[in-house]
Amino acid sequence: LRMQAGLTILRGALRRIAPFEIHGMPNVEDRSWPAVIDDMNNRFIHEKIELMFKEGRINDLSFISPDKMEGIYGQHLRKEYDHSVLLGLLLTVEYGLLQRRP
Repeated sequence: LRMQAGLTILRGALRRIAPFEIHGMPNVEDRSWPAVIDDMNNRFIHEKIELMFKEGRINDLSFISPDKMEGIYGQHLRKEYDHSVLLGLLLTVEYGLLQRRP
């Protein structure tokens, strides 16, 4: 989120200086998809994440440490850190790629 805020500020500053329009991601309020925080507050998403860590194929990947991932999820639930983007990416890998493979 800090990076996104920094990019928004930079984009705004460049628009004032440069005579051209910068194309990129739309502002949060202009998006047709939900904000990451809205997804992470969804009970259905929490259930998917917990199921992924318990029984998911993602645990079989050599570069994934199930213990570390559960620790990251715990930090997220305790609101120590915001790991919403990482958790969303893991869900995408699990349910978008791995669950579709035979």
